[in-house]
Amino acid sequence: MDHESTIRAYQKVLSGYSFPRGTTFSEDFAIKRFLKKFQEPVQNSKLPLQCFEDWVKNDELPTLRNSKLQPEWYIARMHIHSAFKDFNVSEFRFPKGSEFEPTNGHNSLEARLCASNWTVTHDCFEAFSKLCYNHKGLRRSVRKRYNHWYISKDFDMSRKESDNLLWRRIRKPFDIFSWKLERCVTLVHGSRFSSVPKNNETNRPINIEPFGNILVQSSIGLGLKACLEKYYKVTLDKLPDVHRVRISDLSDATIDLKNASDRISIDLCRFLLPKRIFTSLMNARSPYVLGPDNDFRPTNKISSMGNGFTFELMSLILTAISRVLDDKASVFGDDIIISVSKAKRLIELLESVGLKVNRDKSFIDGDFRESCGANYHVKEG
Repeated sequence: MDHESTIRAYQKVLSGYSFPRGTTFSEDFAIKRFLKKFQEPVQNSKLPLQCFEDWVKNDELPTLRNSKLQPEWYIARMHIHSAFKDFNVSEFRFPKGSEFEPTNGHNSLEARLCASNWTVTHDCFEAFSKLCYNHKGLRRSVRKRYNHWYISKDFDMSRKESDNLLWRRIRKPFDIFSWKLERCVTLVHGSRFSSVPKNNETNRPINIEPFGNILVQSSIGLGLKACLEKYYKVTLDKLPDVHRVRISDLSDATIDLKNASDRISIDLCRFLLPKRIFTSLMNARSPYVLGPDNDFRPTNKISSMGNGFTFELMSLILTAISRVLDDKASVFGDDIIISVSKAKRLIELLESVGLKVNRDKSFIDGDFRESCGANYHVKEG
């Protein structure tokens, strides 16, 4: 029996299996979640296109500039401005997956530095140039890439003569470096839309960013993470463990959001963030996305999953508004823990700016709570 027929046989058995009725809450919960997540691979699926259409619908966000926001949002803005007083970017993360220009699985650090085609959006180029200029490894990579570019052009003058000419014309080391870097990158309009299977009914959207944008975005994300830790005393890396303990306290509610990363609008960020931070985000984000139809489409959301600062920015904004209501509220991405007495007001505030609450995975009343992949039921622990 070949591998494909074996897989088909297992699919037939699993898809046709009928679970016995659960005798406890945990058994019933596990069965329902398994059936919801169960995925049978389907060829020629229309799910990627449907995923893109849903992603476009989620980008139809409310205009907030001329809207009267609730008072709590103004208080949240005040706290966010205070949190950003010490904001700086000094580190960054190399991407682990693909880039706007497909890497075809060549995702090692060596491939990133030496072989891949570097891409970056026009607005992000200056920040990417500064990042490369201040990083020894990237600076050396730019030097080698520029050397290959120069040799390929077969100019009449030598490299030394060319460098002397650049110095006489420009006279600023960083500007000369940026000029050389521009020869080594491909300027693009934005990110590339993709999706990954979630279950048999839906795909999960992800935007694949240009290489330069990913590095700049990740440096901003790390800066946001530091702001959360210094101002709100929140360590994102440790927060899932904190949430798994806190869900046993039924005086707290757990709230989950739908497609939260795709529903934080540019308008909301313009309102909440200091101007210099907002400008940095706008320059680093991809203003357009290349869809399955091979056309670029402008976006209203500040960013999507795949962007290097999406998770940290979402955590910061949701933490700020939640802490206005409850100084012990905790947020990891879009997983929120807040006192039961404040939960309904928080939902009202979130929905007033275009965010959507996942009612099926949010628990305010009853004996059950869920957050960060952990579940708690008062009768079963």
